[in-house]
Amino acid sequence: MWVAISDARRARLRRTSRRGVSIVYVGVAMLTLIGMVSLAVDLGRVRSTHEQLQNAADAGALAGVDTLPDNDTKTTDQTVVGIGAKNIADNKSIEIDPASDVEYGLWSPVALFDSKGKQILAAKTFAAVPGTIGGVNVPQGAANALRVTTKFLTARGNQVNLTFAAVLGVTKSEITTPATAWVAGGTRGFGFVGLDFVNFVGTTATDSYNAAAGAYNPGHADDTSSVSSNGDITVSGTVNINGDARPGVGHLVDSNKNSTITGWQAPLDTPLVFPPDAYTPPASSTGTITPANLVKGKTLKLTGSSVATFSTGSFVLDSISLSSNNVVLNITAPAKIYLNKDFSMNGGVLKILGGTAQKTVQFYVNGNFLQDGGSISNPYPAPPGALYISMTGANTTMRISSSLNAHIYAPLTDITYNGNAQNPPADFSGWAVGKSLTIKGNAELHYDESNDPLTLPRRGVLVK
Repeated sequence: MWVAISDARRARLRRTSRRGVSIVYVGVAMLTLIGMVSLAVDLGRVRSTHEQLQNAADAGALAGVDTLPDNDTKTTDQTVVGIGAKNIADNKSIEIDPASDVEYGLWSPVALFDSKGKQILAAKTFAAVPGTIGGVNVPQGAANALRVTTKFLTARGNQVNLTFAAVLGVTKSEITTPATAWVAGGTRGFGFVGLDFVNFVGTTATDSYNAAAGAYNPGHADDTSSVSSNGDITVSGTVNINGDARPGVGHLVDSNKNSTITGWQAPLDTPLVFPPDAYTPPASSTGTITPANLVKGKTLKLTGSSVATFSTGSFVLDSISLSSNNVVLNITAPAKIYLNKDFSMNGGVLKILGGTAQKTVQFYVNGNFLQDGGSISNPYPAPPGALYISMTGANTTMRISSSLNAHIYAPLTDITYNGNAQNPPADFSGWAVGKSLTIKGNAELHYDESNDPLTLPRRGVLVK
């Protein structure tokens, strides 16, 4: 039977149908929105965990790299692990495994070169040590960078488990976040400096002591006798450096298998700068030389069995020479001796009388200082600082051929220290800064810690 439907009812049916379709659309949209929000929650959780892991890696690398100048890997590893344990990611503590998550390396703001001038590492590149870099064996002690990687992995059972993404078949997320830090500065004190180069030839040992606390005692020696240069440090003899060996920016230590270096060997990050002392002699001498007839003009020459004594005061001379085994030159502290030209010594004895840390004998030499024989006596209880030798002339030479207690400041001068041919070794106590520094023969160098010529603070920097 056919039933007529009024226009009004037909309109109501059409509206009901449209409402049903709208409800379906809204339902689909709500499900999509809920899915997107759920995935966003998982994604936000992963991003938050990544950020927390990255912060821990950054903190661990910075804290660990600050310990590298001490050349103690155990302390470095413990420091990094401790930083990880103090951090939380995804409500879990961060465990750092030193064996797989901590890498020691060499990093430089400039390219690195070997002793022959061949580039072995590009600038701003991390290379793991110990290892071979460009054909050069680089020891653990040269590490100046640390790469720390924090890891949330399935194999470790600390992966990020996903809740809502599981409906798409993604149940977990693995995260690794590396951070690389580099340490600059870091040397405790520079005891023996050759600005152009340092060269050890022969049998040499270095250590340190504090002269302010008493005379050098090998049983109480320390290991802060740092050797440094703006160029190469070459160790070609049988050498034991109890301290750091810091070559110049872009350089490495070149040592042989017969030598040991107990401290840090990383290249410097900034050039050393040691301006020379100004040569400013007074117009005339204020002290006296006895006997006066040994001085001819402004030249003092001691021959035969001559004995000369300087009183306290200031002295201006052209040159001083000691040329026989029986001559003696006494200098009474405090005194300042200005030499327009050279100091030369082939025999005899130069004695410092009454020297203390406060009462010193200071030489300012505008020419060469050539001690090829005889001896220089500045005995205990006088500290090395009681004798200060400043070389002020450019392109000059300094040779020392006996035991010596002194502080030497000669940034324009090539210094050669000639040790004994046989035992006992020649002892040098104090510190020395030269344009270059060459150590020959059988010698022991004892760095006086009481008066550092320069110390650089260490600072860690994130580089990647």
